Amino acid sequence: MSAQTSLEHSSSDAEPSLKKAYEFKWPVKRVAVIGAGVAGLTAYRELKEDGFDVHVFERDNLPGGNWHYTDEISAEAPVPNAPIAVADFEPSLPPQGVDLPHSEEYDDEALCALHRRDHRKPKPIWHGLDFDGVVVATGCYTTPNMPPIPGLAEWAKAFPGSVLHSSRYRRQQMVAGRKVLMVGAGSSGSQISREIAPHADKIYQSVRVQDPSQRPTIIDWVRTIPQNVSIVAEIKSFHSPGSTIQETAIELVDGTILTGIDYVLFSTGFLQTYPFLPEYINPSLGRTGEAPEDAPIKPIITDGTHVRSLHLDTFYIDNPTLTFVNANLGISSFTYGYFQAFAISMVWSGKAQLPKREEMWRLYRERVKEIGYGKQFSIIGGRRSQKMVRYFRGWLNAAAAKSGGRQINGLPIVYVALPHPGN
Repeated sequence: MSAQTSLEHSSSDAEPSLKKAYEFKWPVKRVAVIGAGVAGLTAYRELKEDGFDVHVFERDNLPGGNWHYTDEISAEAPVPNAPIAVADFEPSLPPQGVDLPHSEEYDDEALCALHRRDHRKPKPIWHGLDFDGVVVATGCYTTPNMPPIPGLAEWAKAFPGSVLHSSRYRRQQMVAGRKVLMVGAGSSGSQISREIAPHADKIYQSVRVQDPSQRPTIIDWVRTIPQNVSIVAEIKSFHSPGSTIQETAIELVDGTILTGIDYVLFSTGFLQTYPFLPEYINPSLGRTGEAPEDAPIKPIITDGTHVRSLHLDTFYIDNPTLTFVNANLGISSFTYGYFQAFAISMVWSGKAQLPKREEMWRLYRERVKEIGYGKQFSIIGGRRSQKMVRYFRGWLNAAAAKSGGRQINGLPIVYVALPHPGN
């Protein structure tokens, strides 16, 4: 029988014995939560419930994260991508004339102390505060990914406003009567194409696979494709800019030449990075490189496609006072974030234990061997997400039964009928 990975424990061995548990170097009492979206506010609630002194830091002008919709369009994504260690992407700016304090007490139903930065400072500065533990809850959708296609940077410079990332899309009227090249046919690409099709003159949907049947999301999209949308091949290059954007050609990998394009809209996802944790970013390792065993700091970010060096995708293995919530793709943000936040609070309050560092690394390396680094390493999705939720519940409730801590009383209905992980 193969060894269980960190995603496939059974509840019987979920709670480490005290002799085999990780020992924290200091007690966690004062906590910083970075991000006031779904993950951050969930973490705030669970930590406050267990008596922690919690401070929430948010770079936007209001809490809510991606659920805080604004018509204001954020700054253009850099083309090409900025270096991964500094790839911080500015959120929507507050309206001119609105005075935003550097920090304030934000009284909502959660009664959280929300620290906000002044967006108009050249280099925003947070309060100089010390914390025992940190929860990173900035999500996966802050740094747009613009692929390094030859000629793209020159095109974007020559025709300002013509090259957009889907994060800047707001209204279908912006492309009324225009020809659009949509790059990508995943969730965002297909949804935006459906929405703008009645308004645009023509849409070319560029996909990386020559056979759309190779990707389920593309299959669903092709079945309902509007008449003015054509599926085309991957982009090979943008030709040197002409006098107008309509005269400038775009070459596809199959030799097709497109002209007359008014907008290029990239639905190419986001990079995962934490510019506020520069010591944990090592782009020199690329997608698959490994840090040496004796490296003083194991990286969390390398090429931006995934997050690494975490136990249960939550606890930084070498120092579990640094934690992450909703750093995965393919999850139910509210449900998964709740279980992660609950686990962090239970562990930091001493009511649940983590395995020793060596055991966490062993489980982690088994998962690397099984899945491999890259975007797929951060995708939980489907049954893996359901297994993880059931594991969290079994582990934390077993710990609570011993320590007297809070218990998770139920599961969302989608998880109830599933067999337990490890069975």
